[in-house]
Amino acid sequence: MEKPCCNGCVPPKRYPGCHDHCPDRIAEKLIEDLRKEEYRKQQDIQLGIRDQKTRGVTKAAKRRRR
Repeated sequence: MEKPCCNGCVPPKRYPGCHDHCPDRIAEKLIEDLRKEEYRKQQDIQLGIRDQKTRGVTKAAKRRRR
């Protein structure tokens, strides 16, 4: 993973509150947010598959107990 864009910034380019207006930081944040959203979607899919398998096993186990 790359280092943050503001890691090498020094005054006067970097100042308190510059993250709100820095175009490099805004673009970096957008890319990171898109990556996180894609990761969350993949996790939801995986969890859904796991839950579906778990429900099937639980249902089969209940039937066997009878």
